[in-house]
Amino acid sequence: MLDDDRVWEMGYAASSPRPRSAEDWRQKIEQAVNDNRVMYVVRRIAGDNANGGPIVGTTSLGDIDVANERAHLGWTAYSPQVWG
Repeated sequence: MLDDDRVWEMGYAASSPRPRSAEDWRQKIEQAVNDNRVMYVVRRIAGDNANGGPIVGTTSLGDIDVANERAHLGWTAYSPQVWG
């Protein structure tokens, strides 16, 4: 899903360049962890599949402020197959 140039061209991750190597991906994930983001996958609903449908996207909660009951929902991207 994130291994598609179209996702990055449409502005995912603030238009940062798409990671090309395992090390680039490790750094991107490490940065998200260091930013205290809570990362999720987005799945399609699958009728009979107990494990859920295919993964079609990602989203995160970040900038969490418990005292003021606020969080930033973002860093969201979907597979081009489900756009539209």
